[in-house]
Amino acid sequence: MVARFFHLSRSRDHVLHLVKKALKKGFAVAGTAELTGISRASVERYRKHLQAALT
Repeated sequence: MVARFFHLSRSRDHVLHLVKKALKKGFAVAGTAELTGISRASVERYRKHLQAALT
């Protein structure tokens, strides 16, 4: 069974936290989007932002 985390509204910080956590665990963009309910485009945008912050 797959756990899903849906919220009607989320702060930017909360979404960033979810994407960061999934990135650390090695989830793909599609997997992160499916598990969190965040659009793939948003996941890609947040991952890009996180990777830029690390360099």
